[in-house]
Amino acid sequence: MGASCTKFGGFLQNALIRWNANRPRREESHQKSWTERLLHWTMQELSHFATDAERRDLVSIGASVGFAASFGSPIGGLLFILDDVSCYFERRLLLRMLIGNAVGTLCLAIKHRDFSNFGIINLGTFDPNEIFETRLLETPLYMLIGIGGGLIGGCFCGSYLWLQRNIAGRFPSAWERRAKYQLLAVAILNKRFFCPHGQENEMAKIMFVSRITAIKDILVDPASYQQRTLLVVGLTFYTLTLITFSSCTMPLGLFTPTILVGASLGGACGNLLKQTIDGSVFPSTFALLGVASMLAGIQHSTVSVAVILVEGTGHIKVLLPVIVVVATFRYISQHIQQFDVFEAGIVIKKLAYLEHEKIPRYYDAIRVKDILIESHVLCLKDHETVGKLVEVLGNSPHQSFPVIETESGRFIGLVKRTQIVALLECGIFSKNKEICGFRSDRNGDALSYWAFCINDDRYEYLLSLPDEMRASVNKLNDKDEGQERRTLVNKEQKTLPHQCDYH
Repeated sequence: MGASCTKFGGFLQNALIRWNANRPRREESHQKSWTERLLHWTMQELSHFATDAERRDLVSIGASVGFAASFGSPIGGLLFILDDVSCYFERRLLLRMLIGNAVGTLCLAIKHRDFSNFGIINLGTFDPNEIFETRLLETPLYMLIGIGGGLIGGCFCGSYLWLQRNIAGRFPSAWERRAKYQLLAVAILNKRFFCPHGQENEMAKIMFVSRITAIKDILVDPASYQQRTLLVVGLTFYTLTLITFSSCTMPLGLFTPTILVGASLGGACGNLLKQTIDGSVFPSTFALLGVASMLAGIQHSTVSVAVILVEGTGHIKVLLPVIVVVATFRYISQHIQQFDVFEAGIVIKKLAYLEHEKIPRYYDAIRVKDILIESHVLCLKDHETVGKLVEVLGNSPHQSFPVIETESGRFIGLVKRTQIVALLECGIFSKNKEICGFRSDRNGDALSYWAFCINDDRYEYLLSLPDEMRASVNKLNDKDEGQERRTLVNKEQKTLPHQCDYH
């Protein structure tokens, strides 16, 4: 949404500029019309939105506001953008996102006239004393949910990568897909799901309602559904989501299917644990933890998932089980799939992306002397001859060389290979150590002249020149005509170091 508004603003600005350019000019004393005032405000106040940095910030803010309004989670939306979406995050963007999220959720609450629930996707209303009572005995069960979510999420990301690389682009045409969808819709509408007249089927109750309503019903009371119903719903939507988003360019709109799959599979696990292990286990807890494990498994979100679920349910007691699930998933995901579904899309499109590389632990045990070469280190003295520099450059592939003092041998700095080449190309050396910066006319003694060390290979050589010579060089930089340059050179009766092109 932020990118769309930015693009629309650019089109509007260009249209107003062209329209105003074709209009006849009025007198300055004449009062400006509303169109002229609008044009002035657009060009003066909104001109900075045309930069890449502002467009990048608007995309991040738009995604954050949309996410916060969907879940009713202003802080969670901000953390999600920081965790997964934003490629460049700066301090001033933090306040912009927070204000945008607050305004977005407030406007949505005013529209719905309900300040008790800010979001569109409702995670249900729970009794904190009954559902989220902290039980140390259930911690291993929470870890099992995290392991399952990590395995399922890793399989989803790996399957998405494989489908994009091997099957993408081989799907039937749009007309063939449309015909198949029509036949499928007719078949579903004429089916009763093996349900007698006057009764309802659990599968149809989930399939034929909105996804938000289905998510709310499963999270609030998963015990009202059979285990096989929730298991079939979860696996069906898991497969359909994988096939659908594998045929798209980027996996967009993945939140609602992921939440539905996690709630269904988590609710099925909760019902199974209640029947087999302990009758006091509440399936709603495991349905919510299933949502956390699926979000963390598919999108590799950690901190933002915990905050979203806390803000969505309104209970802080959900934080401990969610942290256990997310921490378990994080350990499992490192050994299954390193990319989340969004990073997998970036890899498929071959976009520039800096991967999260793990630093090996053995690097901590390596010392500097273990990786240094055993042979004599090639060093340069603070004053070297041109012949020695030419020999060093010809016999050594190194890109930089340590510089030591001639008398004491103390290390005083590092000189780049490009800087040495610049010194030689520009002829910044002399026969003695006092006069530097002039190209010699005597080619025979050039290799025995002293090379002059500079800090910057483009501009700092001016600091070593005499005052008269430096003034002449400044004049040369200001002139464009070749004749004027030759006149100044002849006037000084000296040859200046030419400008070199460094690569």
